[in-house]
Amino acid sequence: MRLWHLLVFKLGLGIALIVSVCSYETQYARFKDPSGRYEVVVTSRLIHSLLPAMPGQAGDKPGFVTIRDAKGSLGKAPVEMVSQAYEIQWLSSGASIPLVCEWDFPQRRARVLEH
Repeated sequence: MRLWHLLVFKLGLGIALIVSVCSYETQYARFKDPSGRYEVVVTSRLIHSLLPAMPGQAGDKPGFVTIRDAKGSLGKAPVEMVSQAYEIQWLSSGASIPLVCEWDFPQRRARVLEH
């Protein structure tokens, strides 16, 4: 009976480890807009950092782009490749990654564009 409990415990521990590795986000990049008022934080899931990639392909992994100001988050959007964050365009009332997502700063939210 003790062996059964030990096996169940190890299985539960393994599942918890897998879930945490798959959901934990690591920072890929962080930079500011030209005015210095907004900060872009680019993250990816830890599991994608652990998977092998060819040299120069690190920016091809999926991730998330969050734009922040002094008050906090202005929205978070998924991107197919974290390198897309460098394509961000700053607009008068928000920001945009063409064909991917738009941020509406007054509404403090991001809208993913349909493909």
